[in-house]
Amino acid sequence: MFFIMTTTFLSLIKVFSIAASSHRIVETTVVETQRTANTLQFLVTNKSEIWRVESNGDKHRYSTNTTAIGDVDYHLGKNILIWIDAEKHAIHSQSLDINSTTPHVIFKQFKDWQPVALSVDFIGNKIYVADILGAKVDVFELDARYHAVAVGTDLVRPSDIKLDPYVGLLFILDGFRIVRASMDGSSSVSVIRQGIRGLHGFSIDLIDKRIYWARGADFQVMFSNYLGEEVQTLGKNSSSQLIWTKFTTFNGSVFWAGNFVNYKSRYRIEEKEKHGKSIYQSNPVPSIKVLHAAIQFPVSNPCGTDNGGCQQMCVLTSSSKNEKDKNRVSYTCACNIGWTLSENSKNCTLATDFLMYAQLNIMKSHLIERCTSSFCEPHLPIIGDKYIFRDFEYQYADNYLYYIKVMSLKYDAIYKVQPNNSVPEVFLLGKYENYQSLTIDRITSNLYFTDSLKGTINVVSTRNSSQKALILENLEQPEDIVIHQNKGFLFFFQTNQSTKITLLSRTNIDGSNLTVFHDVPLKKHCGFAIDVHDDTIYWYEWRKRHLQYSNLDVGEVRNLETSLTKYLYAISVHDKWIYVATTTSEGIWRFNKKTGEQPELILADFTNRITKVKVFSSNVQKMNSARRCIIHNGGCFEFCFGLPQDTNRSWTKVCANSNEEMCKNKNKCLSPPSS
Repeated sequence: MFFIMTTTFLSLIKVFSIAASSHRIVETTVVETQRTANTLQFLVTNKSEIWRVESNGDKHRYSTNTTAIGDVDYHLGKNILIWIDAEKHAIHSQSLDINSTTPHVIFKQFKDWQPVALSVDFIGNKIYVADILGAKVDVFELDARYHAVAVGTDLVRPSDIKLDPYVGLLFILDGFRIVRASMDGSSSVSVIRQGIRGLHGFSIDLIDKRIYWARGADFQVMFSNYLGEEVQTLGKNSSSQLIWTKFTTFNGSVFWAGNFVNYKSRYRIEEKEKHGKSIYQSNPVPSIKVLHAAIQFPVSNPCGTDNGGCQQMCVLTSSSKNEKDKNRVSYTCACNIGWTLSENSKNCTLATDFLMYAQLNIMKSHLIERCTSSFCEPHLPIIGDKYIFRDFEYQYADNYLYYIKVMSLKYDAIYKVQPNNSVPEVFLLGKYENYQSLTIDRITSNLYFTDSLKGTINVVSTRNSSQKALILENLEQPEDIVIHQNKGFLFFFQTNQSTKITLLSRTNIDGSNLTVFHDVPLKKHCGFAIDVHDDTIYWYEWRKRHLQYSNLDVGEVRNLETSLTKYLYAISVHDKWIYVATTTSEGIWRFNKKTGEQPELILADFTNRITKVKVFSSNVQKMNSARRCIIHNGGCFEFCFGLPQDTNRSWTKVCANSNEEMCKNKNKCLSPPSS
């Protein structure tokens, strides 16, 4: 391969090609016929343009009406072109016909989503999209009627994806590795790790069952089988352009869109020993796909009969156990975001029991029941951009997630958002405050939060954020607040700055009867959780590496022995399980809360550190009918605090207004009489 320089800047479609290898696989006679009977074409993108290019250089431009094309693919059987609008965070489709002028949006997400690559399942009729911001891979119906997360864990920076629906496999370029998984997201494994550096794209050959990539050290084109084995070098040529661009493969050749930064130059590549030739010249082209019938020949769709019996989504998956079983494709049922499979694994029900976890600047969710290894994310991720998430709570009554986002040295903020494609809004903005933790009383919809800078605990109504009151002050760095709404207690930790000793504290939810448990000093703790069913609190003593627990009176502290010897970082309790995250970036474990036995890794994520875990269940948030605030806010105008009476186990109430002293049932705190 060599270059001839002229005077005008152009970029080129280029190709490496080699003779047919001895281990080429020709699936059927129909494939071979179609491969020779159809003209080789390309779909290429250039900023705001999509071109359909013939191998002889003829070209046709599609009408897109956008300013930035992220990636493109097609469905030959449905005759549709599908592409990413990178600027508007949307997926568009239109006819594959070159005269098509009416693209339409099939999915759009205003925030927390950055699609960078897509691949079409032309057998199961799905669209897979790599979301680099949410570190996940989404799967859509062709009309986006249903949408689920196929791969949502153990990814760092997915920048390109490829599908082989003939064998039910999904390939992901994720940072410095290439990952292979079934198309339902299960059986994920890294197959290529060496030589992957700074790539923007890779390719697979559906006919030869190969993976192609460019080695970062010397830009050599490498290929292997689908297992990442039998690694070889393609030809003797190299090009640094393959590092920054996406490329495609067909019939033993690698095609890519060249780009040269010298705008005063023009390059033409001439063919030499079948290693390179110029096919098409255009402006810079970041993406390219081969358009040929041999790639998308018709086969039977396993989901074709009655949608596989699935109520919502039927997704292809690999049932092959090894590389030799190339044609074993099965399917699994999946549900739309916000739903989960019922016990028959076909119908869908609303997801009510799930956990949420934070990874510094991103929050994700995971089902805790009836989820094995795929489609376990009931809600879409929430992205904190460059800011980190400190704590969060979910309120079933209004379907809002409330969370603390550390913004700057001057401001902290509590946001609220309804999960799944809604825009977060500022619920409470603090100036020169340091919000550390929050919890919600579901009976009164009051949100409590700690301010470690001012040493206070405050309460604010989720119905009206202007209703805010101070319930405790002069505390020492309060943090990790939890509530037992059916007992009327708040628990939290305080840390003395001079001694560095942390003390467990308890107060009534109106701030009265503050108790500091000096008999339970901690040097350092991580995680704090409350079991409202068994009236037990749990925390992790970091220096002694003990998971400890006690009753609500902290009468006797005990250690819970577990086979997990790792340092714990976050704790949550639900039903018979304790859920924990470790400092070794493995994911989320759970084990029996009584015995510490039956450890199970329910969420594997070896690439991201999990800093917070909480389990939410509609059963946990059931209300105690004895609470006097449960009906009409107890007759209080703003805040109603239900307090237990130790003598006869009855309940009383305390009313309060914003920025006023607790009024102990005085008339000024009661609701005004109806006119």
